[in-house]
Amino acid sequence: MSQKKDEKKLTPLMKQYGEIKAKHPKDLLLFRMGDFYELFGQDAKKAADVLNITLTHRNKKSGDDTLMCGFPHHAKEGPINRLLEAGFSVALCDQLEDPKDAKGIVKRGVTLILSPGVVYDPFGLDHSQTHELLCFNSKEVCWFEPSTGQAYFKKVDFNTSVVDTILKINPREIIVYDEEQVKELSFYKGSIVYAFDRDFLSLKNSPKEMLLNYVKGMQGKEALFGFVDWVEFQEDEALKTNLQFLKHLEVFETNEGDKEKSLFSVIKKTKTPGGTRLLRRILSRPITNKNTLLKRQMKIKEWFAKDFAELESFRLLMSEMGDLERRVSRAGHSLGQPQDLLRLKNSLRVFFEAFPGKDFSSVKELLAILQDSIVEDSGLLNFSKGGFIKEGFNKDLDELIKLSSSAQKLIQDLELKEKEVTGIPSLKIRFNSVFGYYIEVTKTHKDKVPERYMRKQTLTNAERYSTDELSEIEQKVLTSKSKRLFLEKEIFEGIKKEVRDRIKELKSCMRLSNEEDLFSSMAYLMVEKNFSLPNFVEDKNETSIVEGFHPVVAEDLKQKGQSSFIANDISLNNSKRVYLITGPNMAGKSTLMRMVVLTSYLSQCGLPVPAKKADIFIYKGLFTRIGASDALSLGLSTFMVEMRETAEILRYADRDSLLILDEIGRGTSSRDGEALAESLLSHIGENIKCHCLFATHYHELTNRLSGLSGVKSIHLGYSDKDGEIVFTYKIKDGASEKSYGIEVAELAGLPKSILRKAKVLAENAQLETLQDYTQLEFSLSEETPVFVDELKSLDLNKMTPVDALIKLSQWKEASS
Repeated sequence: MSQKKDEKKLTPLMKQYGEIKAKHPKDLLLFRMGDFYELFGQDAKKAADVLNITLTHRNKKSGDDTLMCGFPHHAKEGPINRLLEAGFSVALCDQLEDPKDAKGIVKRGVTLILSPGVVYDPFGLDHSQTHELLCFNSKEVCWFEPSTGQAYFKKVDFNTSVVDTILKINPREIIVYDEEQVKELSFYKGSIVYAFDRDFLSLKNSPKEMLLNYVKGMQGKEALFGFVDWVEFQEDEALKTNLQFLKHLEVFETNEGDKEKSLFSVIKKTKTPGGTRLLRRILSRPITNKNTLLKRQMKIKEWFAKDFAELESFRLLMSEMGDLERRVSRAGHSLGQPQDLLRLKNSLRVFFEAFPGKDFSSVKELLAILQDSIVEDSGLLNFSKGGFIKEGFNKDLDELIKLSSSAQKLIQDLELKEKEVTGIPSLKIRFNSVFGYYIEVTKTHKDKVPERYMRKQTLTNAERYSTDELSEIEQKVLTSKSKRLFLEKEIFEGIKKEVRDRIKELKSCMRLSNEEDLFSSMAYLMVEKNFSLPNFVEDKNETSIVEGFHPVVAEDLKQKGQSSFIANDISLNNSKRVYLITGPNMAGKSTLMRMVVLTSYLSQCGLPVPAKKADIFIYKGLFTRIGASDALSLGLSTFMVEMRETAEILRYADRDSLLILDEIGRGTSSRDGEALAESLLSHIGENIKCHCLFATHYHELTNRLSGLSGVKSIHLGYSDKDGEIVFTYKIKDGASEKSYGIEVAELAGLPKSILRKAKVLAENAQLETLQDYTQLEFSLSEETPVFVDELKSLDLNKMTPVDALIKLSQWKEASS
């Protein structure tokens, strides 16, 4: 339809819609029409797909085939949250005047803008996760959570990785200045907002200003009341990790995206949303500061030392607390409703029951105000009709309540009087928002209606009338109702201001609640799951774990009713810095390595560890390369990803690091892979000299690297009885005899014909390898002594695998 044709057919309502929509081209415009929010055109099509609601046309008969859909105003939270979750931004266009007072079309305007990072209802969010906005430039990276008011910044320098920060924080939305920043965010899956798309933002804003102006521009300045100040994120005490560290360890979700089988899910024993989010923040940021770690341990020990009944009693109270952080935020927000103040009142009541000795005097005053002011069932009342402030809280309101009640009594008395005077027993006095109060008489009694009755409306079976006396009473009723509602809303806003004025002390309550919930939950974890608090070792580079286990695997075995996890002891020190781990597939190599690094990781979060006893060296870096994955969208193969991640680890690892490397070199040919693995392990053992667990199927490495200082070969126990493998999962000294790949394939159910041929091929390959080694030994010892002399003069530490292959090729060519 052409623009000219559109303009001719547009009604005043649609003209108004078009003018408002033009100012919000990238938002879904929710246009308030009576009791519904309606969407039109492409907005309607997008929303209908997400909400799974019927898509219709505005008025096809009159030639207006504009697409439209909608949902009730009173049930808006669910649809809005689903649209935000789908990545859309939403503008709420409300009626700015009462339709009864409107002269012509009702005035409308956008009252609120929402986005995936700035939501309508914080209780629609996942309570276990933080929900940050983030912005960065060349000087700093900042993030802010509107639902709690928490705000952090980190200065950017050559040691700071913005990518690393974003991966750890996992913000819901990022505000960018230009396309160049978007190029840096190719890995990011969340919502991206261009600053120049919002007229309340300026490209001259710093990241801090950008975030605060964004929230204020979307929801008004009251949305920032929970913000107190920016807190600098101390990077100097953060443990160094590679970008994929949390993913490799499946801390928050498995590689398949299963959150229920993550480390976080298994150790989460917190009872409040705030405590759960604190646990997530701590797990996202392991540290090296011993004093901070010991302070956390001390809090956990205090709870662990208490009587178990006392611990359980406290946890029961905390389970009734609710989300204190987000309840405070919502209660002081311009969108706050009476039920939000009720929720806050209940949280504060539980808080003072849980912490009776704490003297937060201004918060106690607030609790008293909430208890005295808000009607208990106000959550069921209609905010627009009033009745949510208790009698006795405000004298002026009490008078209006009495006046309103007496006026209602006058209506009831008038109805009885008119029934007697007219002799019409079915006469009723009723009210609706269009006609106000009226007397309704059925048509069977029409002849009994007095002349003083003034007709207001004719229905099929009845007539509606008014009288001078009814009009006078109506005026009293409506005036008292109007004044009461106005005063109630005024009182309500005053109570919300009381919340905002106490934000600093309320934040202290939140912090105490979150921390004690977390620390008590960790004490409970120690009792329930047999975790323990580690000792920290600083004077010598040594880590020792006694009866360590992998908590997620152990929990999975328990849930399946299988045998319990086989615990292991392991010790890393200067004489045993590097463990070269061999053994069959499924024997437990990866699980062992993960257990070791998880124990160190949890230690450096200040939390209990899955072991009977642990002495942990405070590492400066924890680095992992586990699992096979590719990045096809970036044009990277599995092997390239593996090499990139390994290169990243080598760039940052030092003597005070722990490295976990699983099957390095398996993504290429056996010759190249084995050469890379040997060269890498030699470099770690001789140059970096850090603690390292290195799992491999290249059994030949165990012989060639056995002479390296600090390298020890171990394998996971198993027995081989007539080709049937039984795993014991216990650490044994020395290398395993072979990988048993064909035997494991048989357990997996491969056809026997394939297995038989594979065994023959494997035996032939082994014979060929032995012949090659024999020929090489003969060549070096008898026919070509010059090669031996040259070999002795080579500096192997400075040779790369490629250099070695070139040299071998030269010798081969010279001997032919």
